[in-house]
Amino acid sequence: MGLPVTVYRWDDAGAPQIDGTPLSFLTLLKACLVNGYGNKNSLGWSIAFENLAEYKIAFRNSTVEASGGFVQFESNNGLNDIYSPINMAGARSMTGLNAYYDPQALQIFAVNEVMTRWVIIGTSAGFWFMANNNALSPSISSIDSPQLFCGDLDTIIANDVGRFVCLNYPTVNDMTSSSWSNAFNYSQSPGGQCCRIYDTDGSSNWIAYNMDMRYLQGTHDKSGVPQGNRDFIELYLYSSLPPYNVDRLGVDSGMSQINPYYRGKITGLLNSPSTGYNDQQWPVIENINGSDYMLMCGYLFGRTWIKMDIWYE
Repeated sequence: MGLPVTVYRWDDAGAPQIDGTPLSFLTLLKACLVNGYGNKNSLGWSIAFENLAEYKIAFRNSTVEASGGFVQFESNNGLNDIYSPINMAGARSMTGLNAYYDPQALQIFAVNEVMTRWVIIGTSAGFWFMANNNALSPSISSIDSPQLFCGDLDTIIANDVGRFVCLNYPTVNDMTSSSWSNAFNYSQSPGGQCCRIYDTDGSSNWIAYNMDMRYLQGTHDKSGVPQGNRDFIELYLYSSLPPYNVDRLGVDSGMSQINPYYRGKITGLLNSPSTGYNDQQWPVIENINGSDYMLMCGYLFGRTWIKMDIWYE
C-alpha cells in the first residue's frame, strides 16, 4: 500500500527555525518527527532517549509500519555553538544514549548558520533532510549542510529486519570530522561503499553495500530546465562482494535471502543524467512519471530528486 509522505518546510506556518546550533537542529527534528507543528502532524516517530542539556536525542521509527530502528543525533563537542559539528549514529537497537546494538557508521556534519531554508520529506519509516541558503538556486556552493536520510530502505526481502540505515556521507567507517564535501549530493562517486547493512534475519553480521552510480556523474551547474526526453532511475544498493561470494549459511549472494546481492532501493529517490536549474527558484518541484518530486539541493545539484507523495509502494 505504501506510506504517505509529509513535506515540512522552513516557511510553513509555525515551523521551527534553525540557526546553525545543534539544539536548533535537534528541536527541528523533534518537531517534525515526533510533535508536529502548526497544522502539520508529526511523521509518527518516537523519542527513545534524550538529554537536551547535553544536546543529545535518539529517535525511533515506527514499530508498526517500519523496522523500529534508532538514530541518535548529538553535538560532537558537547557545545551548542553556532557551527558546532553534529554526530549522527544509527542502529538496529539502542539501550540508552550512546549505547548501540548493530550500529551504522558514525557520521559527522555541520549546518552552517546561513542554511535556514530547510526541508524535511518523510514518512513513519524514513525521512530526508536538506537545507539551502539561496532562494534562486539549488547550489549551496562549498557551505556546510547535509543532505541526509535516516530510516528503512525499500528492500526486496519481506520482513527485512536489517533495513534501517543512515546516509549522508557514504561510508562504512566511523568519521572523525565534518566537511562541506561530506554530504550526499557531493560525495556520490563511482565504486564507493555506501553503508553497512545487517543481515535480513536479525544477525549482527553486516556487509558493505554500494550505490548504483550510473547517473551520478557529469556537470551540475547548468542554467535552465532540461528539455526533451529525460531518463530517470531508482537508486539500488548492491553488495560490495561478488555474486559468487557465499553468505554465512553457504548460499551464493546472488541467491542469498539474508544478504542478497541487490538489497533494495534508496527510499524516495530518482536520479537522472539531465541537469540544469542553476537559475531556478528553490525548492524546485516537478511532476515526474505522475508524481511530484523535489530537486535535492547541494553542491552537485541538478540530477537527484525526492518523491513527495508515497514511499515503500
